[in-house]
Amino acid sequence: MFACPLCGSTFVASDYLRTVFVDTWSEWAANLVTHYRHAHTDYDAVCQSGFESDAEHAAFKRRVNNGAKREILRGILSSKLDQAEQRRLIAGFAALEHNDEVTVHAITRGLQVQR
Repeated sequence: MFACPLCGSTFVASDYLRTVFVDTWSEWAANLVTHYRHAHTDYDAVCQSGFESDAEHAAFKRRVNNGAKREILRGILSSKLDQAEQRRLIAGFAALEHNDEVTVHAITRGLQVQR
């Protein structure tokens, strides 16, 4: 079970993501992105309308995920996690795929705040 720093809900971890990440903090970060995409956006509704191609869907998912990562990072910094936990969770986002330039900057800035 993981907790969302934005809405406070707890959710079950993805069995698949558990096999991808050996680091609990990166696994938590990846699960937060999935939770955010499905619980905090209209991603599912948009996906039901369909895409012209798999590439179009993948590009859309990357955009949504990067926005989710940045929003979650802001939430972590204002969460009740202690500073050491905040730092480890923020660092966990660096292990995720397809971080765009803005997201990498947000991760770096979040880690600098935690010094």
